[in-house]
Amino acid sequence: VILLKTIQNLGQSGEIKEVKEGYARNFLIPNGLAKIVTDKTLKELENLKAKKLKAEKNKGKKYKGIARKLDNLKLIINAKADESKTLFGSINANKIAEELKNRGYSIEAKFIKLEQPIKQLGYYDVLIDFGSDEKAKIGLTIEREV
Repeated sequence: VILLKTIQNLGQSGEIKEVKEGYARNFLIPNGLAKIVTDKTLKELENLKAKKLKAEKNKGKKYKGIARKLDNLKLIINAKADESKTLFGSINANKIAEELKNRGYSIEAKFIKLEQPIKQLGYYDVLIDFGSDEKAKIGLTIEREV
């Protein structure tokens, strides 16, 4: 059968697996998890893989342009802090993504790499990793909110 969805302990979506006839007929096929291998389904699988590959290439090009624009960008976030420069709360990837969105960059928080949430005022280098070797480093300054 060709797996239509990833199934734990069996395989990934798009893989061809040999399973017992009863398992395929009574569980996988009725639940839309697999199809029987035929010439037609093999062609569909090849087309699907080609589309995924093309989409990945386009995504890489899109992120390459964004990474170039973002590289060496300086971002300032104002936050409430006490006298010892400790923030009331913290700055995390979601907050940074929100600030970038306010500047016109639509970036998901999952691309922003922080070892841990920022809890002190100061300057930080933040890595934005889009995968497939597309990276940008922005300078983030956390200043006291007046």
